[in-house]
Amino acid sequence: MSETQKFYWLKLREDFLNGKTVDYILSQKNGSEYLAIYLKLCVLTLNNNGELSYRYGDPRANAEVIVKYDPDILQRDLKFFKLETIAVALEIYKKLGLVYEQENGFLKITSYDKMVGSETDAAERMRKIRNKRSLKSDLPQPQND
Repeated sequence: MSETQKFYWLKLREDFLNGKTVDYILSQKNGSEYLAIYLKLCVLTLNNNGELSYRYGDPRANAEVIVKYDPDILQRDLKFFKLETIAVALEIYKKLGLVYEQENGFLKITSYDKMVGSETDAAERMRKIRNKRSLKSDLPQPQND
């Protein structure tokens, strides 16, 4: 049996890179790194609904562990950024409302549900088939005389 893949996409507003928030981030000393970190966090949390945490273990066996991302863990996972840069970036995101702290103490990307879409490869195949059928049905049909 083949394994189903899931594909994700980030939806950014057309003015995202030209908006005041991004302008402010880019005006900072390490602004381009802060922006790259933000986008990497969006991708890093795709399977976790935007929460800055990861899970391992088997939830079916009540052996699941949830680990909160902190600057040290993020530096390990993001690889190319200094610890201080990551820590400052997280503070800037909080101040700008790009992330917020949940009641459980975990950070979450704001409006994540509006920014991310996903589908499985099987769903993509079916969507393409339906689109093709729809296009065929929109064409004028030959008349039988």
